[in-house]
Amino acid sequence: MSSWDELFQAYATARSLGRTTARGYRTHLGYFLEFCHVDSPQEVSRDHVSAYYLELLNRPTLSEASVGARMRTVLTLLRWAVTRELLLVDPTADLKI
Repeated sequence: MSSWDELFQAYATARSLGRTTARGYRTHLGYFLEFCHVDSPQEVSRDHVSAYYLELLNRPTLSEASVGARMRTVLTLLRWAVTRELLLVDPTADLKI
């Protein structure tokens, strides 16, 4: 998968996400991409995911539930892409979140 849009569309279709759920996941993914500044899914590293998690934890305006929801979206999408061999390297491997 060369783009985030393609990856997300494939994920949303495979998971049969409803419109509202897909919109929420897309928003969460957007927060991650805004933080990481990576152009393609293949550029995401373990360091990106870990730094994003630490950033979320240090935001006093985010509840624990919000941090969890944002991270679940990112982790689930990336892990799904690895299982479908759309990503060759798992940037979430060995993360303790």
